[in-house]
Amino acid sequence: METKEQERKWHLIRNDNGEWISDENVEFLTPLEVGILQVEASQQGIQLDVQHGADGQLWCYKHQLEAIKIEPINKTFMKRELRIKKRIKDMNKEQICETLSARIENENLKLPKQIDFGISDSVLYLKIEGSAVRDNMQTDGSAFEGWSICIKSYFPEIKNVEINWDLPLYSTNTQVRQRQEKHYNRFLLRVLFFSRHYNWFNIHKSKKDTIRLFSEYHSNLRINYPTKGAEEVSGKGKINKGEAKLERLVMDKLRKSVPVTDHQLPVGLFDGEVKSKRACTPRGASQIDLWQIDKDVLRIFELKDETNNKVGIISELMFYANVMNEVNKGRIKYPQSIETATDYRNIQYLYRSVKEEKINRIEAVFLVYTLHPLIEYNLDIILDIINDGMAADAISFKKILVTDIISI
Repeated sequence: METKEQERKWHLIRNDNGEWISDENVEFLTPLEVGILQVEASQQGIQLDVQHGADGQLWCYKHQLEAIKIEPINKTFMKRELRIKKRIKDMNKEQICETLSARIENENLKLPKQIDFGISDSVLYLKIEGSAVRDNMQTDGSAFEGWSICIKSYFPEIKNVEINWDLPLYSTNTQVRQRQEKHYNRFLLRVLFFSRHYNWFNIHKSKKDTIRLFSEYHSNLRINYPTKGAEEVSGKGKINKGEAKLERLVMDKLRKSVPVTDHQLPVGLFDGEVKSKRACTPRGASQIDLWQIDKDVLRIFELKDETNNKVGIISELMFYANVMNEVNKGRIKYPQSIETATDYRNIQYLYRSVKEEKINRIEAVFLVYTLHPLIEYNLDIILDIINDGMAADAISFKKILVTDIISI
């Protein structure tokens, strides 16, 4: 006969058919665990009947869970993690995509064809094609920061991310080649920035010397500044596009609360002096959409209209935030000529704020109608991951809806 201390405490719960089951025979699950388990069960040809509790809790039968061959979930953890041996030790790109699709309930989700993804022993591996590393950073194939953070947010078991890439082959056309070389330089700088902020991000051993040599060679960077009015810069057609018109509208709205608000802030980088032949990264169209100085805060915005919701927004805004942080810390400098330059787009106010060390924080804002489904679904966790790495430099990221601004 059992004593009171030896008695087992259990309760009855009702399944979806109205039958009462002892809770000793079930396992409670989070929505993330359900999504992954459903994919795993389907791949193994195993039946998994997910049940719904009266209070919204999800659960399944223990015998079905055990058939999928997972480790028992340790309930002593306040935040339980699903540990699937096969899934973590060996998951290819297709399996990753299927799991993410199930998680966000979006069958149309696609991972970029220029990046090969794999998970093994709690490490997410990225291998990028040479054609993508010479491409614009906001394109799907080049936006490694965005994809790394997004995928990591859905797999808490991922402890590290490792990047590798093929060396780029350049065009035989001189003008095209020069543009591709600048994009590749910016890619290498982004890898360097990302590795400095996130200790879980690693560079493949075959590319460590590439990054080291790049850092040593480009150790004296200068940044350009506006030398024309915004309308002249936009003369190639941007000013007539919807996003540029939206930019103007939003800028006018933002100025109502923060007078020092402007747009099209150049972030082209040069080696030693700001001359076209010394350009290190893309220039000209490489500009921050909108920016403000609000007391001791430099706030930068990446604006997207309702048709633009790529994962690359993370990579793009992260690069701009990193560059402005380097400028604010004095590691990237404006050329001496800015001292007497015409004050286009409030550049003198920004320059004085940097020179007089008045900026203590940088806020980076996704100013959007909506984000990519992978980002939108898991936004809080993604922002936590981004901000954890940037906190040491007093940089923070957040999302603001365009509709909230233009309704002011």
